[in-house]
Amino acid sequence: MNKKALSIFNRIGLGEREEKIYKSLLSGGPLSISELSRRTGIPRVNIYTALPHLLFLGLVSRSPKGKYKIYHAESPKKFQSILADSIADSELEIAQMEEIEKTSSGRPRITYGEGLEAIKSVHSDIVHSLKDEDTYYRYSSSSALMREATTLRYLPSDYRKVRDEKNLERYVITNQFTENNKKPALGRDIKAIPRDYDLFEYNITQVIYGDKVAIIDYNNETAITIENPTLAEFQKKIFKLLFRKL
Repeated sequence: MNKKALSIFNRIGLGEREEKIYKSLLSGGPLSISELSRRTGIPRVNIYTALPHLLFLGLVSRSPKGKYKIYHAESPKKFQSILADSIADSELEIAQMEEIEKTSSGRPRITYGEGLEAIKSVHSDIVHSLKDEDTYYRYSSSSALMREATTLRYLPSDYRKVRDEKNLERYVITNQFTENNKKPALGRDIKAIPRDYDLFEYNITQVIYGDKVAIIDYNNETAITIENPTLAEFQKKIFKLLFRKL
């Protein structure tokens, strides 16, 4: 069913019967069970079944009138708070399920993508998923042909803005060519692989951030992200050890 076709009653778990009762009370004023049955054409037994749902949500209230009870419709504005509570409850439930998914299985979650947008998506995830003042670690093996202008096309338009607003700190291991061509930047500490050891020009980047390890191959424009806390922590320790030795 198209979500746009759902009435506000459907969205909070009510059906046509509850809708008829509420709208009858809204237009007809306080009514008894018998009066509701006559107005709506709904049998009394079904009204008795439907009213508790409306009372529970606070859309209908009741008060005594002699030996009977009469029912009142509350303001339609009540739907706003019900929907807001429903959204909050849904977000909490989704977060709880995501936590179950993350902890119940130790297997890594692997995402693979191809093309410019796939690489942009990885860079976007790095800056948007990390919290303020978090740190990420990057191996960057750009070749002399991989100029700054070429690199920029792989970054989302808000990459640097979000990175700097969050004050994200990054440590970089790269080759000497890239190190020599990088201007000093706040929040970035960079070290190079010795020139006589390896040119380190594979045009491949590996980024370790949060619980993820992303590998980007610029030669064929592919990106792989592995999400696993243990694997990410293991890679961070290797990076930090190498960084200290350089």
